Amino acid sequence: MEVIILIIVCFVCAIAASIFFYKKGKRDAVQPTLIKNDKLKQERQNLNIEITNLKNNIEEYKELLADKQKSYDDFDEIFKQTKQARYDQLDLHLQQYEAHIQEECEKKQIQLDNINTELNSLRQTRQATIAAYQREQEIEDNTEFFSLQIPESEVDDINYLNKIKHNLHFPIVIGKVIWSTFIQKKVDGLAARVLPQKITTGIYKITNILSKECYIGQSVDVRKRWIDHCKAGIGAVEVSASNKLYAAFRETGLENFTFELLEECERSELNDKERYYINLYSSDTLGYNSNAGVKN
Repeated sequence: MEVIILIIVCFVCAIAASIFFYKKGKRDAVQPTLIKNDKLKQERQNLNIEITNLKNNIEEYKELLADKQKSYDDFDEIFKQTKQARYDQLDLHLQQYEAHIQEECEKKQIQLDNINTELNSLRQTRQATIAAYQREQEIEDNTEFFSLQIPESEVDDINYLNKIKHNLHFPIVIGKVIWSTFIQKKVDGLAARVLPQKITTGIYKITNILSKECYIGQSVDVRKRWIDHCKAGIGAVEVSASNKLYAAFRETGLENFTFELLEECERSELNDKERYYINLYSSDTLGYNSNAGVKN
């Protein structure tokens, strides 16, 4: 019986011990779980804080990115405008440079044309000068061709009328008679022989056959100019008493002068060529010209 009681007691003690250790073990097992849950809560809170911070950072980065994008867009627009303005400026400079080059080329072409024109004019003048010297011998051999060819009987009548003229109140009347009666047709015939066409523009030379003194003149209508000279030389029109050519006409007589065309040229060349021939023949110092020619 005691044994049975002892066994029962032992069994009960074993059961009690088992219950005790079971509860203790369970209690010990729950405690780490609670601690772990607290840690998890803390970590979760920390994570939530980090997430919130990250979200805030993301928003800040978004705003910063938006500002950067706007700054980039503004810079890009400014760059495009600056680039376009620079292109426009360069294009304008290029156009101005091209216009300048074109203008310079046109100036150079004008200068070249002027040089060629001047060169051609000099060539023509040289040829005309050679021809003039050659014609001097021709004039000496054929004076009648280049002069008025006034018969001696008419010369006597002209001289007689000139003597009467000095006794008149209107001597110009005698000059007009001499012109219409003795000279006009002869000047027309001379011009028709010597000049290449009825209206000739160029440089002419009137030479005293006896003294070889000469006069160099220019005209857009040489024939008309010779008519004017002859009228003035015989007193058919009023002229200056200081004109050396007309004084020589009155003293020597128109029949003692030859008329020749030195060079046919353009109106724009008249002044230059007249100065050239006056210098060539020294007609301002040894002839009837009163100056060295008209300056441009």
